[in-house]
Amino acid sequence: MKLRLFTLMLLLLSSCITSTAVAVSSGPVERDHIVVNLVSEVGSAQPGQSFRVGLWMQHAPNWHTYWQNPGDSGLQTRFNWRLPDGLTAGPIQWPYPERIPIEPLVNYGYSNEILLPVELQIPDDWPTGEDIPITLTADWLICEVECIPGKAELNLTVPTRTSASLPSEFAGYFERADARMPEAVDWPARFSTDGDQLGVQIELDARLEPDHLQFFPAEASLVEHAAEPFFGQADGLLQIAQPLSPFFRGAPEVLEIVLVDTNHGQAYAFNATPDSL
Repeated sequence: MKLRLFTLMLLLLSSCITSTAVAVSSGPVERDHIVVNLVSEVGSAQPGQSFRVGLWMQHAPNWHTYWQNPGDSGLQTRFNWRLPDGLTAGPIQWPYPERIPIEPLVNYGYSNEILLPVELQIPDDWPTGEDIPITLTADWLICEVECIPGKAELNLTVPTRTSASLPSEFAGYFERADARMPEAVDWPARFSTDGDQLGVQIELDARLEPDHLQFFPAEASLVEHAAEPFFGQADGLLQIAQPLSPFFRGAPEVLEIVLVDTNHGQAYAFNATPDSL
């Protein structure tokens, strides 16, 4: 009986240690109308490998923060990292946004729950067994109709091991974010800014239904976001047209585009180049 009880205690202790090992987060921090948490996708990391951390954001009902192009108003969320020497952080991996109407404007952003992931690279010579301290200062603008600037400094420590990394208890956050990550495609695309409107022509290798598409240019101050874009499709070409923004100051050398198929919850990311014809 004592042996069985001892064995049970060991199993419970092992379970607690495993749970603690994979619980890598800064802990939730509450600000005006939002709760944020810096979390790791893995419970431990390996020297010479990369892993992802992300800012989890839980918005209060009817409040939102912003995508990389915030739309007609607003500011994108920004990250400032403090990392040990040798560690590098990539850019924010932006899930596709929502169109958020705030009459008479339309903004691009996120409501409810969202995770903004970033990939961190560990140098080959990082000492195995030495923890990785990570500090993120995140700045955002959260809005309903009125807007409130928000900021938090979040600290996270990720242990290193020689063995393969195991998912943390926050891995599901990353899975949900990945489900909203645009698929990078190499569709040939051209754009023009003639006649006070943006025109985009895309050669598709997939059939998309224009009635179920949303168009998100990454370039700010390019189009009038509150104006519904026109979609037309024929002979393998998708045509998009949208009035230029009153603040338009010139076309980019390359236009990054996210196209969302709302019928299937699938997004595509590609670049369009200026039409030279």
